Amino acid sequence: MKHVVQGLSMCAAVALAGCASAPTAQKLASADYGAPVSTQEATSLVTSYMKSRAKDPYSLKVQCGDAYQGWTQNRFTSSSFAAGYMIDCGINGRNSFGAYVGVRNYRFLVHNGSIIRVMEQMPNGGYGPASTVDAMRNGGIF
Repeated sequence: MKHVVQGLSMCAAVALAGCASAPTAQKLASADYGAPVSTQEATSLVTSYMKSRAKDPYSLKVQCGDAYQGWTQNRFTSSSFAAGYMIDCGINGRNSFGAYVGVRNYRFLVHNGSIIRVMEQMPNGGYGPASTVDAMRNGGIF
């Protein structure tokens, strides 16, 4: 049993050692955030982006907050760092049966007029890769 615990401890240490740390203040200050985007422009980009992937694009209801300067990075690799303007949106739409699926919260990262990252709110309140958007491409959630 002692060897199992030691083995698991070693695996955890190795896994955590590979995790990327948050970007430094210097990296954030020198990051390329791209051209500033207004909330209206970002909302329009999000609406077009989601409508192009929805099963019933005319049923989509998109409500977004204000756009703000932000960044994202995969916690396992610092090479995934990306900066731009973020906008948080609640999106609802109809499924194949014609029923609304309920609002799903997303965070979009806009850089120079294009959406470069889409993250979906997870049950713990954080944001992760947008599996729903991927599923929409493969047959549609809404």
